[in-house]
Amino acid sequence: MAKIEAKLAKKRKAKKRKLTTEEHDDEVANKSLIVEDIAEQQFEFVPTAQQQDLGRIGKKRKILEKGEVKEKRSKFVREDDECEDVTDLHAPTEDELKESEKPENTLALTTIRQKRREKHQRLLEKQEGKGAEREMRRDEDYLRMWYHSRNIWKFEKLRQISIEQTMLEKLSNDIWPLALQYLAGTKGASKERLVKIANDTIEQLDKQSEKLEESEKQILLHSIKYQRARDLLQMLA
Repeated sequence: MAKIEAKLAKKRKAKKRKLTTEEHDDEVANKSLIVEDIAEQQFEFVPTAQQQDLGRIGKKRKILEKGEVKEKRSKFVREDDECEDVTDLHAPTEDELKESEKPENTLALTTIRQKRREKHQRLLEKQEGKGAEREMRRDEDYLRMWYHSRNIWKFEKLRQISIEQTMLEKLSNDIWPLALQYLAGTKGASKERLVKIANDTIEQLDKQSEKLEESEKQILLHSIKYQRARDLLQMLA
């Protein structure tokens, strides 16, 4: 029995099949193809985050390349502009100098300059006129405050000087009586200065009247300036 079982065991063992060279080559080729497919899949699979990063890097490179191109172009443009500026800055030719010396051209230049000066002068006069009107209103308010509200009124040196400069001509007729009363109270050096102003004004107008005819002389002697100077002298005497 033991011999029979040993024989059966030997029969059960399968013999290994030897591969031929062709089958061996096919098997190796198939295995290599499988390995290559796996490698390609590993390389082809890239996460979306990495793809986005790669896309951003590519865009940055493109932007940098474009910036370099623009910078190069701007350099060329600047060089061209500088060349044009240099060409524009040339010395005037004889023909250009002769053309500028023509009477009609010089007349046009003087006319333009004269117009600019006149315009500037008008603006200055307008500003001075507005400033003078504003100062006059302040002087009148100052005198009214002195006359009607003496307890609230305060002395102002600037208003005193402004009234002395405008009292003979620019102050309105309604304010002149108040100004005359106000100036009558001045003393010391201020009073002497007012007396001198009045005397100088009367002497100046008297000299002017000597050269005029009788009718024009009467007009000058009855002018507001002459009458106010006389009133001021009488008030300060």
